[in-house]
Amino acid sequence: MTKTVGGTSTSFLYDGVNPVQELSGTTPTANFFNGLRVDEVFSRTDSAGARNFLAGALGSTVALTDSAGAVQTQYTYDPVGNASFR
Repeated sequence: MTKTVGGTSTSFLYDGVNPVQELSGTTPTANFFNGLRVDEVFSRTDSAGARNFLAGALGSTVALTDSAGAVQTQYTYDPVGNASFR
């Protein structure tokens, strides 16, 4: 799979249902560590370091932490599932 945003293309390598690696051309730019469920991501590692995904009771990502465990981004959701960032 490939996406293009602002003229920059990023490809994704899948294990069947979940992405396991992002690529720029043939060069890996990020790796994912996934769970067994669809869209269950535990961490993403790129040149900026690791980001760990923290999930809420419904499985939605509620925060991203860095490798030291400090929260870098938080997400909240309205009743219909639209995300907002803090």
